[in-house]
Amino acid sequence: MTHKCNCGCCGNTEKQPEIALNTIISTKEKEVVKQLLQVEKMPVTKFIMSSTKEHDARFVALSPVHITDVQDSMETVKAMATVLTSLESKGVITICYDGDVDGFDYSIYKKSSLFAYLEETIELGKDKKEFLCDTAELELGVVTLTPKAKKYFSERI
Repeated sequence: MTHKCNCGCCGNTEKQPEIALNTIISTKEKEVVKQLLQVEKMPVTKFIMSSTKEHDARFVALSPVHITDVQDSMETVKAMATVLTSLESKGVITICYDGDVDGFDYSIYKKSSLFAYLEETIELGKDKKEFLCDTAELELGVVTLTPKAKKYFSERI
């Protein structure tokens, strides 16, 4: 990646959150950490509702979204969002929307049943005068282990 954020995905780690050396993680969280120890970066997106008429109308419909199958259910995606949010709050991972995973084909997100549901919802809303949004968008991102978490967990998992 070419950007210089503070999440660590591009190597800039100036403002990395601290990880407690006694951080307790759940089984599901451990699975994500193991995956990140192997692949280093994991794709993630935000599902956004926006308006082509009102440029300030931009709302996050679902975030963070990590999809592994186009048929992933809302429950599956929300469960993963809970895991990712928990790991982020513990200083184990960073979720950055300033870039994407190089070489990853994010089309699985656009082809997913959940994104289709967002598009359908927006289509239904267009008929209502008070509904501002007319566009479904993806904001691409990346999940990485913090450098301290990578060192800590690579020695323990």
